[in-house]
Amino acid sequence: MVIITNYTLEEKGGLTHVHSNETQPCPICQRRMRLLGTKRRKLKQADGTRIILLIRRFYCDPCHRVHHELPDIVVPYKRHGAKAIESVINKDEEIPVIMEESTIKRLQNW
Repeated sequence: MVIITNYTLEEKGGLTHVHSNETQPCPICQRRMRLLGTKRRKLKQADGTRIILLIRRFYCDPCHRVHHELPDIVVPYKRHGAKAIESVINKDEEIPVIMEESTIKRLQNW
């Protein structure tokens, strides 16, 4: 998994394409990876809207590993966006978050 910060988001046909503006080396061996394809990733935003991101998958030939290129608005292995999770953890009342109480408690204990 590679977290990217320099990217653009483009809306096409109900999907949000993530376009990286830089090339990322393999996080394990630092060698060049080849594009394997794309994958859909669902994301719930703070206002309750859901978007589907189309993220790129890469394969590292020397390591024999698959890596996903995630934008920094996504927290790995979480359904909610980074801003929503950050506002719940910091107990920020200025950013309204639409989330179930059990999820809010679980995130605050995380």
